[in-house]
Amino acid sequence: MADNCAQAIIDAFTRSGVDTAFGIPGVHTLELYRALGRNGVRHVAVRHEQGAAFMADGYARASGKAALCVLITGPGLLNAATGIGQAYSDSVPMVVLSTVNARADLGLGRGELHEMRNQRQAMEGLVGSALLVSDPAQARAVADLSLARMTLGRPRPVYIELPLDVATGAVAEDSGALPALPLSAPNPAALAQAVELLRGARRPMILLGGGAASGAAAARRLADSLGAVVACSIAGKGIVPDDGPHSIGSRIGTAEGQKLIAEADVVLAVGTELSMNDRWSPLQFKGALIRVDIDPDVLVRDFRPTVPLLCDAAQALEGLAAALADRGGRPAWAGDLAPLRRAADEAEFGDKADHLALLERLRDALPDDAVVVSDMTQIAYTGNVCFPSRQPRGWLHPVGFGTLGYALPAAIGAKLARPEAQVVALAGDYGFGFTCQELGTAADLGLGLPVVVWNNRGLGQIAYGMDKAGIARLGVDIAPPAFDAMAATYGCGYAAVEDPRHLPQRLAAAFDDTRPTLIEVKAA
Repeated sequence: MADNCAQAIIDAFTRSGVDTAFGIPGVHTLELYRALGRNGVRHVAVRHEQGAAFMADGYARASGKAALCVLITGPGLLNAATGIGQAYSDSVPMVVLSTVNARADLGLGRGELHEMRNQRQAMEGLVGSALLVSDPAQARAVADLSLARMTLGRPRPVYIELPLDVATGAVAEDSGALPALPLSAPNPAALAQAVELLRGARRPMILLGGGAASGAAAARRLADSLGAVVACSIAGKGIVPDDGPHSIGSRIGTAEGQKLIAEADVVLAVGTELSMNDRWSPLQFKGALIRVDIDPDVLVRDFRPTVPLLCDAAQALEGLAAALADRGGRPAWAGDLAPLRRAADEAEFGDKADHLALLERLRDALPDDAVVVSDMTQIAYTGNVCFPSRQPRGWLHPVGFGTLGYALPAAIGAKLARPEAQVVALAGDYGFGFTCQELGTAADLGLGLPVVVWNNRGLGQIAYGMDKAGIARLGVDIAPPAFDAMAATYGCGYAAVEDPRHLPQRLAAAFDDTRPTLIEVKAA
């Protein structure tokens, strides 16, 4: 039996497989930390709570498994809000566990420590569910509800608020672990209708989003059986290899990608919102549209489906692949896609030769199962399209919310989730400054983590936009710090890259190190 409500909540999550927590201990979270220690949860002490949320995000994207953010009342929670909002925008599961002032003090404005007018209301717009434990007897029910919502619905952060007096309250007898939750299977009649549409298609196309990551093997078989052309969102990179014979990668928004979509007679869209962040211009579906999603809003929003399938994406892909396996392997109906990929990249990024050279060297230096975690920076915008991912969960980017400072802490989370993989952080010099203090966290953990900083001396993308719009530059040309000194301050290695051809050597040395290495690449 748990000693108190705080222990009961931590028990519920650890029994369901949650084994990692990110946070900073505080006077309001002592009981939660007592429980974390008793349960043997791996705790990562971050330098700033924003880093905690980004780390939990990277951990979940790399592994598909939620972690805990344990945050103090008020400022600790608000410090993490940007990272929580990013996870919500990109459909990333996360358990945000925070204390709040005692029930008798809520809403009275007494000036209690860390007091907010309404903490839970502040969080409701950033999470999938905001839950209050108003009585110790609710502890396990609230934990179970949050796990169910993350598992069975669209995966998004869940916020649990624990008043200080409730945290220490006694709980009833332990009810054990939550049983395994079954994922929703596709409706048989709708699945059969989708099979028939795809069987009769002459020019089938498959659009894959991040929601399809767990169905990668089936998606590859299905593309091969149909002779389909595959495109993906940024979150869906690598589910089918971006540079494979069936894929145009994340080039949905290019002229070449949009032309193929318009030519397709049947389009299968799986686990994707088809959002503006991936397409950047209107899409035209002239043929039938099959949509597969776990979220009913996504299923019908913006593009009305011919056949909607409200279910788990992996189960739908497995069902379709099994039903169409008798067709045998077929080449993509659009022919050799490599020239199309090159033409799209030349049209979109022909003036970014320095980006393309560095990304090519990065790809050559990494195995197919490596993880690149990128920030909001020019080099990553090019990489979102041009970097060929060959495995799912291999290119992590803050697409929807688009926050700076994501790469380093999210890469720490990804490395903890997949310690056997080579993980690289890719950031711009300005955005890196948002969370550069987490170099200390990576050093504490002894991570051989290369942190590649693209130094274009300020806000390069915004400067480009100002120049293009005829706006006099303001607030964008900002001198970067001395990155060699910064690395030394945190006990990290440092290397400079003047020529992209030297990047593989610098990466290899960084992977062999037992500390992070800051690799500065100076843009022209």
